[in-house]
Amino acid sequence: MATPGVSRRRMLGWMAAGGVAGTAAMGTRLAAAAPAAEAAIEPQLQFGDRYHGSEENWTHLKTLAGNSNGVATEVNIGQTYEKRPLRGISVKLPGATPKNLIFVVGGQRAREWIGPAVCVQVCAQFITQARSNSSIGNLLRTYEVVFVPIVNVDGYEYTRSTDRQWVKNRQPNSGSRCTGTHLNSNFDSSWGNGSKDPCSEEYQGPAAFSAPEALAVAKYVRAKGNVIGLLDVGGEGLSVAHPYAYSANKLPANADRQDKAVKEMAAAMAAARGTSYSHGPAAKLGGQRHGTLRDWAYDTAKVRYTYELRMSGEILTPPEHIRPTSEELYSAVVALGNVVKKMESL
Repeated sequence: MATPGVSRRRMLGWMAAGGVAGTAAMGTRLAAAAPAAEAAIEPQLQFGDRYHGSEENWTHLKTLAGNSNGVATEVNIGQTYEKRPLRGISVKLPGATPKNLIFVVGGQRAREWIGPAVCVQVCAQFITQARSNSSIGNLLRTYEVVFVPIVNVDGYEYTRSTDRQWVKNRQPNSGSRCTGTHLNSNFDSSWGNGSKDPCSEEYQGPAAFSAPEALAVAKYVRAKGNVIGLLDVGGEGLSVAHPYAYSANKLPANADRQDKAVKEMAAAMAAARGTSYSHGPAAKLGGQRHGTLRDWAYDTAKVRYTYELRMSGEILTPPEHIRPTSEELYSAVVALGNVVKKMESL
């Protein structure tokens, strides 16, 4: 099944080239055509072989949770600016009483569809293999694992309907014609040092936690109180980074342990598919950034192991990358759980 006027081969070529990194005309056409083209995959392909809307993703996970015999339960952490629910799945072994939690979130940056897609895939794997996969079962005896695959639901849906390159949420900015706040610049960690331009893709918002999505994530993490590991999953780079993003001269107090864990994750992801991930302190890997979830979680919520995973070398990732990238995320989650268990004597 083909999308009228846009072949799938040509569409994937645009995506691999970075979409609107080319001409403005091509960018306009891509924004309108990409969602339809990415959805127009042969019907015999399975769920993980294409991108889906937020409701379709949620229905898939909800169905798996409902059939899991108590392994998975639904989590609602709040709502978006446009009143969409922010939903996730908690995975635990029935009868186990884990004292610590690993929190996996995706989709802060709307256009990076690979983040939500791989979070959904790995969450589904944890649900369906909790009793049959020894690596997952062993992990779930020590941790509850919670997946919130799409934090920026409004922005994500906007990329599917209107502008494939959109990054921010969809919250209006008073006194500006420009819409949206960059969620991963809106957490209260070195907030105020980021972009103050509402028209910038990196706009930090008028105040820390002014974006309801960022506030919901922060409230959930604080309320749980036992989050020991956090993974913020996105695309547009191949790296796994620990704090700090806001200073190249500052390291976390447990820098040696953070570094050991980040090396273990990078090694596990490389072993899974042969992909090389750069790793280390965030500011040294990608330059300084302010107001990030990773830094806030470490500084304020006292999450001891916090990382941002950038899991694609492309801005817009072709759907055939979902499965191999999911294998890498799965390997990273398991590696993080195992190395933290050993270092912290859990």
